[in-house]
Amino acid sequence: MSFKNTTKKEQKCCPKCGSRNILEYSEYIQSKVKQDIPKPLVKKIARGQPEYPSIPENEILGCIDKAWQELGTERFRNVREAMPLIAKLVGEACKEHLYSKSDKALFIYYKQYLEGIINK
Repeated sequence: MSFKNTTKKEQKCCPKCGSRNILEYSEYIQSKVKQDIPKPLVKKIARGQPEYPSIPENEILGCIDKAWQELGTERFRNVREAMPLIAKLVGEACKEHLYSKSDKALFIYYKQYLEGIINK
C-alpha cells in the first residue's frame, strides 16, 4: 500500500511516535506499522540429517513382544536369536514412525521383558 495510490486520504502524524505512516479514512484506520513477530530459531544440523524424537518405551516393548510371539518362549530366551530380531523390529518402527534410536540400550528392555515372562 502506498500513500500515492489511495483515494480520500488524510495523512496524519501518529500521536505516540510522530511518524507519518497512518492513513485515516472515514470509517477505519489503516497502518503501515510492522507487527512485532518473533524471529524463528535457526538450528544448524551437523550431518545434514533432521533430528527426530527418540522412540518411546511402549514402541520398544511392543517390538519386543512381536519378537517373542514370532520366536516363542524357548527361542526368545536365547539372546543370540532374539536380539537381532528385536533390533530389526525396532529399526523398522523407527523408520515407520520417524523416531530416532533409543537413549537406553535395547538389551536392558529385553532383560526387563524376560524377567516379566519368568515371573508370570
